[in-house]
Amino acid sequence: MYREQGAYLDIVMSEWGTEGVERRKFRESIAALQKSLEHANADLTTAIEVAETMTMRVPQSGVLEQVARIEAAEKERARWLREQAALDRERQQRERGAAERERGVR
Repeated sequence: MYREQGAYLDIVMSEWGTEGVERRKFRESIAALQKSLEHANADLTTAIEVAETMTMRVPQSGVLEQVARIEAAEKERARWLREQAALDRERQQRERGAAERERGVR
């Protein structure tokens, strides 16, 4: 039994030795991971730079003022539509009242 365990240990040690297959795979995996991390870091750096640039450019572009004007115009339009609907309801009510009075007179 000790010989079998010793043989297994020799195989494992040879695979993880300086020139072993498992050690080579491990080094390759670490190198691939390092490369992926470098790419991710570069992408994050680019994203941060773009976000900072946009943060400076949006106020300069006048977009915020345009959005504010559009919102104000929409609010004014909604107010006008509500007023028109109220006026229409009042007109219809007056017309119904006049029609009822006319029927009562006959």
